[in-house]
Amino acid sequence: MNRSMNNKNPKIFVYLISGFLLGLVIRLKFSSSYQALSKCHDKVILDQKEQSKSGRSINIEKPVTVKAKPNRFNNDYRPYFVYSELGFKNLMFVGVKISEQQLMTNGVTINNTWSSDDQTVVFFTPYSRDSEFHNRFVKKLNLNVIQLPDIVDTSSDLEFSLRIVQYMKDHHLNKYNWFILSNDNVYLNMVNAGDHLKRLNSTQPIILANKIKGECSSSHGVIMSHTALSNYYQTDGAGFPSGLLSKLGNKETLFCNSERFLNIQSSNMQRVLGDGNTLNVISIAPLKSNTDMLKLHKTIVQERLKETLKTSRNLQASIKEFHDRVPNDVLEKKLTWPLGYPRPFRPSSRFEVIQWTLFDKNKMYAFTDQEPTSSFPASYYGDFTEILQTVKQAINQKYGNRRLELLNGYHRVDPKRGAEYLIEMKDKSSDKVYRYQLLRPFSRVESLSMPAATEQKGIHIVLPLLKDDMKYFEKFMQMYKRLCLQSGENVVLLTVFVNIRDGKFEEEKEPFLEFKNLISRYKQSYMWAQLPWLQVGVKHISDVLVMDIVSMKLPSNALILLLSHHNHFTVNFLNRCRVNVVTGLQVFFPIPFLEYNPDIVYNGKQKPAFSEVHTTTGFWGRDSYQVGCFNNNDYKAARMWKNDFLDENLPNNKTILGVFEGSNLNVFRALDSELHTWYEFENCVSDVKTNKTECHFKNSQRLGNRAQLAQVFFDFNNSKKP
Repeated sequence: MNRSMNNKNPKIFVYLISGFLLGLVIRLKFSSSYQALSKCHDKVILDQKEQSKSGRSINIEKPVTVKAKPNRFNNDYRPYFVYSELGFKNLMFVGVKISEQQLMTNGVTINNTWSSDDQTVVFFTPYSRDSEFHNRFVKKLNLNVIQLPDIVDTSSDLEFSLRIVQYMKDHHLNKYNWFILSNDNVYLNMVNAGDHLKRLNSTQPIILANKIKGECSSSHGVIMSHTALSNYYQTDGAGFPSGLLSKLGNKETLFCNSERFLNIQSSNMQRVLGDGNTLNVISIAPLKSNTDMLKLHKTIVQERLKETLKTSRNLQASIKEFHDRVPNDVLEKKLTWPLGYPRPFRPSSRFEVIQWTLFDKNKMYAFTDQEPTSSFPASYYGDFTEILQTVKQAINQKYGNRRLELLNGYHRVDPKRGAEYLIEMKDKSSDKVYRYQLLRPFSRVESLSMPAATEQKGIHIVLPLLKDDMKYFEKFMQMYKRLCLQSGENVVLLTVFVNIRDGKFEEEKEPFLEFKNLISRYKQSYMWAQLPWLQVGVKHISDVLVMDIVSMKLPSNALILLLSHHNHFTVNFLNRCRVNVVTGLQVFFPIPFLEYNPDIVYNGKQKPAFSEVHTTTGFWGRDSYQVGCFNNNDYKAARMWKNDFLDENLPNNKTILGVFEGSNLNVFRALDSELHTWYEFENCVSDVKTNKTECHFKNSQRLGNRAQLAQVFFDFNNSKKP
């Protein structure tokens, strides 16, 4: 058998060799035609399509090109909001028809009640000839008011309503799914409206209105879908209100239902407040006065709060019921108060321990590292007052009326839960002490619309200097070269040399010669850099007087950044300066991070170029007003018509911030982690006792925190020991 197999082996090799040669011949024969076909494959497809359309042949050798469609956007175009890319729309837009006389009453009431549930409530009024209209209602009362230029007080209600509908279509059609047109005597329950409209399809032409005595009425408001509004076109029509609904839709699109709208009379207002069905409707009208609207809003909010508390109790009961099924080795086995909230923050080291702040009815203790006692900040006082009122109400409700006073209070902020309080109340009649623990949890995180600096708007940096500031000026210019000159930032550095005319500089020909030589060297290295300088002579140091002079030298529309030679910053801070200044509306005075003495903080180690924001490296200078961003037009408007403009006898205590606080502009202050102030020991040579005391106090603050100063004293005492 083995012999027969050996005889067949040569035949197998012959078959293999023959097959290999045959495949090689076929490949060599068809490879050239395959390459030619692959090269003109795209052209053949295009030619076949073209030939099928026109019925005539096209030369294959001639290349066929297809022009790209022109793009109406730049290559770097990108919509600002993500939802605009995805085609998302906001839920609803509410337009309230109101007269100018009713804005002070009904307008303010609506703005403080049901409009707080929705941020897109706009008041529409006829055109007003009052020049103070915008200042009175928009700036002071914070009302979102739009004046319709082609509507006057004598216009009909139908014309007024249709003009509002046309405005909604022209300006907000692609931003919202639903549109509501309402009167100023209507109370809209925005929560119920949102829940109901989310169940409906806005792509269908739907118009919702109330049904009174078998007929559709727009007295309680009209709700229109996106599609229904897009189909609207303005024409002349019949009277109001049936004329309005006939203009907006027809029998197929108009849905009238009295279940979602509540019609009330002046005689049964008290019955409406006690009716449980009031909470389920969308619209309630007509309200006779703004007092009725306030009472109605109070009732609805209280009932909504009761429902929330009931839901919270049910959830806590479910947690307790489920707790027995949790394994013993799981962290959630141990319940923490209050149920349903995140567990308290657990520090991983002693440096992360959150300290309690002690307070009584007069002061706070150890609130900051710099001051052992301090008065209540304005932002804390209202919070503490509400907490104490809540504790008193709970004690009186449980034990009866008691004569209570605050014994001790403790406060801290847990980064995972919120503000925690321990309140000890003393009963004056029995000397009994009640301790209550309270938690004010963090509310829902909301995004604030913050515009981004999309262009490098020019900034004029104003830097005032005295004769003795040369060493700080060199340090500042090194930082300025690294951040602005080498990166090509659109900034202009205006150095202002302040020469005090008190006889000290009379012997010297040029007290600022070194400064000017340094600027010349930077100009030679950076030919394109704008480094102008200005020298002024004054009797005494005054920031306002220097700024008065500088404002006359700069363009009227210049964006000014007033700095000190102790400040250093980043490019991101310049962008925030561009964004936070709104001409004619807002100025920006950031709160810098004041650095401690580097010799104490780093104790011989090398100091980094930009220190980390930490309690061991410095503190926030809430009383520092040296840095400010504002428009030159706004400064001139606040100063030019004053009697002390360019007056050399201006007091030293007048600040730039005080100039804007006395104007109609908003002063925006915020912590900025990328704006630091270098440490400098200030020489307290003032003759005024209060200024000298304040100067010494600031020097002591800037040395270091209590732990670092204690370590310095400890090392000093050890060095004295033999």
